[in-house]
Amino acid sequence: MKTTADRLEEKGYRASMITTLLRQIERRFGAPTDATRTRVQEATSADLARWLDAILDAATLDVLLAS
Repeated sequence: MKTTADRLEEKGYRASMITTLLRQIERRFGAPTDATRTRVQEATSADLARWLDAILDAATLDVLLAS
């Protein structure tokens, strides 16, 4: 069972992943659309981690989000 502290730490880590990914998307592909922002914010932690790794090689934003 997760403690409140565990859940807060996980939430903070996930928020950091979202912020980092959106910054990287903007630097690599230009300002993300509202739809992209929403998709990133609603993604699972596993999706976020995969996209953070894939952004280094993805040719386009569509390719990134399809990975």
